[in-house]
Amino acid sequence: MNKLGRALLVAAMIASMVVTPVGATDSTSSLQNSKAQVQGEVSSLQAELTQLMEKVDELESNMVTKGEEINQAEVDLEAAQEKEKQQYEDMKLRIKYMYEEGDNSALEKILTSGSISELLSQAEYVSTLHTYDRNMLQEYVDTQQQISDLKTSLEADMASMEDMKSEFTSEKENLDATLIAKQGEIANLDEQIQAAAAAAAKAAAEKAAAEAAAQAAAAGTSTGSNEAFVDNGGTASNGSGDTTVVNTSNGGGNSSSGNTNTDNPDASDNSSGGDTSNAGSGSGSSVVGYAEQFVGNPYVWGGTSLTNGCDCSGFVMSVYAAFGVSLPHSSGALRSVGYGVSYSEAQPGDIICYSGHVGIYAGGGTIVNAIDDAHGIGYSSATYSTILAVRRIF
Repeated sequence: MNKLGRALLVAAMIASMVVTPVGATDSTSSLQNSKAQVQGEVSSLQAELTQLMEKVDELESNMVTKGEEINQAEVDLEAAQEKEKQQYEDMKLRIKYMYEEGDNSALEKILTSGSISELLSQAEYVSTLHTYDRNMLQEYVDTQQQISDLKTSLEADMASMEDMKSEFTSEKENLDATLIAKQGEIANLDEQIQAAAAAAAKAAAEKAAAEAAAQAAAAGTSTGSNEAFVDNGGTASNGSGDTTVVNTSNGGGNSSSGNTNTDNPDASDNSSGGDTSNAGSGSGSSVVGYAEQFVGNPYVWGGTSLTNGCDCSGFVMSVYAAFGVSLPHSSGALRSVGYGVSYSEAQPGDIICYSGHVGIYAGGGTIVNAIDDAHGIGYSSATYSTILAVRRIF
């Protein structure tokens, strides 16, 4: 066999050693399509989650209003009961004066009248007195019953909204879990895409190197001391015809994992929100110190009294009011006050916002907050639920 024939045979053997993965491009395209589909599902879930959070904010606002109505009904009922009690005592006193010595005293008062007109007047007075007492007593009894019925109705409405809030919370937890799973799918697809692209790049580099070696052999050139480099720096061929990958493309580049979870507050939002023109004065630590003295006091929906009872947003609002800061009575609205920081940067006094709840960061991974009817004002884990925002006032 002549020299040219041997060179062609070597080139053919080298080329035959290179095996290009079948359908590598198709596999990558399929993975990209799967990723796009999952990203679409994530976008849909996030839109659904946004709508749900809007419903939670609206529900909480309604519950605050309903709580205020219940509180007012309780005040009105207590006043009506006191008035009814006083009216009843007054009536008993008048009865005592008129009938303490028997019915004859009232009859004598009438019969000793100086004239017929006075007699009629006295008789009418006694009758009117009895009617007035009965009517007044019945009026206050009716008022008391109406207020009691109103309070019962309001409490039933509140219980219904509590159930709705629990349903929303459960639905949000399910959506969060689904989002996390879908984002995991996207991350996995990204890894597969990058692996497929890297395999394709490696195969292409090996093929190019083999072709270069074959061309060199066909030309009768020596490859013992030369190295063939492919354009993308993917492989280098040594004299024996073996190829070594020295730099391959990652195929997927810096592909986004699709994780656009809006519940993650780690990305600091330094935008200012709310009315901070009267930001007051103080420090985060002084806010926490003031708030902690009310631990153990009751939780009251719609309440703003740190002593007699308040709800979560009423607690934050009233604590900051002591430092001259005017804040809204709504956990949703509190997500826009002050300026945003990430949870990793949270300091005592920062406002930690959740879906339908809010508290004051006390440090050490805890918040001081108005928890619920069963627990009143106390401490909770700052990460007991998904944090939507961390807002700083001072």
